[in-house]
Amino acid sequence: MPAHCQPTAQPITNLSVVIPTLESSGTLEPLLRSVAPVAGEVWVVDGQSRDHAATASHARSNGARFAKASRGRGTQIRAGCALASHAWLLILHADSSLPAEWADRVRAFVTAPEHRRRAACFRLAFDEDSWPARRTAALANLRSRLLALPYGDQGLLISRTLLDEIGGFRDLPIMEDVDIVRRIGRRRLRFLGAVIRTSAERYRRDGWLRRSLRNGLCLALWFAGMPPVRILKVYETVAAAGSARSSTSRAACYRREHVAGAPHHGRPSMLNRICGTFLLALAVAVAVHTVADPLYHTSTEAQPYSPLWAILNPLMVLGIALGLIFGYARKRRADGEADSGPVTREFLIANTQFFGLLAVGILMLWNWFNLLSPAFTAIGADTVSLVWILIDASLPLLLGSMGMFLVRNSNSE
Repeated sequence: MPAHCQPTAQPITNLSVVIPTLESSGTLEPLLRSVAPVAGEVWVVDGQSRDHAATASHARSNGARFAKASRGRGTQIRAGCALASHAWLLILHADSSLPAEWADRVRAFVTAPEHRRRAACFRLAFDEDSWPARRTAALANLRSRLLALPYGDQGLLISRTLLDEIGGFRDLPIMEDVDIVRRIGRRRLRFLGAVIRTSAERYRRDGWLRRSLRNGLCLALWFAGMPPVRILKVYETVAAAGSARSSTSRAACYRREHVAGAPHHGRPSMLNRICGTFLLALAVAVAVHTVADPLYHTSTEAQPYSPLWAILNPLMVLGIALGLIFGYARKRRADGEADSGPVTREFLIANTQFFGLLAVGILMLWNWFNLLSPAFTAIGADTVSLVWILIDASLPLLLGSMGMFLVRNSNSE
């Protein structure tokens, strides 16, 4: 049901809604129509946008209050929380839309006495039903459950008591959502059960996989201790490079397909997507098991290796075969392009992938069929083990890069 058609719920008089905005006048109004009739107050805090006049007009015409703050979502949220006057705060992004039952879920949470020192968030979905959207949302919800790290897009409902105890939002230009939920802690974070939908425009513009990887990079840098200001610079640099590369790579792909006589449908390739996902999953499984094997399996003469390798080894052979097929096709395209110009990065990557998989495949078959066995005078048991270590270390890199290439090129980014 559209936000403006939802029936007005019973007001939650002790709730303040804070919405940070930045060039958000085109997406803000539907959200305001949902929250303004229900919340005790709504604060729209703009970060010096070019369209701040339109944003202010939308806010006031829908019964919300408007304020300005320095740019930076953490800074804007902090300013909004300082202006808010009620015991509970709901922080929402301007491009989000709430489900019809949001008010009932929030009311039930804030009226429970045991939640006075707790916080909650929604489950995430996007405003489109494509496979990349469902995949990204599912991974975000899984991350929220396993790591207690919801995205800011999932909203945050928090009591004033708890917010004051943990020191409030910090003036951060980026990663303010991770910072606050880490200080809230897993045991004080709950999930409301309802689904909040956020705009997929940023993912469509930047590419689903590319934006997800960029977010993952920023998260890794945060946990590595890099200051948020430097993380923001990395984020902006990667975004700018990705934007420039995207237009160039699309033109190159279009040119290659038409020169080769292949029809251009502009649709994702299901085969590439399935094979790429399989290779990525296999790369992760092999890498994780290679590291975890010594931790849980004790080698004996009767069982020198983990039983799981009996399953992984055939899958690894299948992965190598698929990687060689797709790698050879990529290598042929790259070889054809290199004849008319200097050696390109695509040429180097394609040849490294193909010949790397070929070498690993040969070594694996040698070891698997005991062609490299201690019976050879020049080959000892340690050498055989070393070859397996080399295979297990290099295969995730080769299969993972090929899988990422296939998935990335199967999506309409």
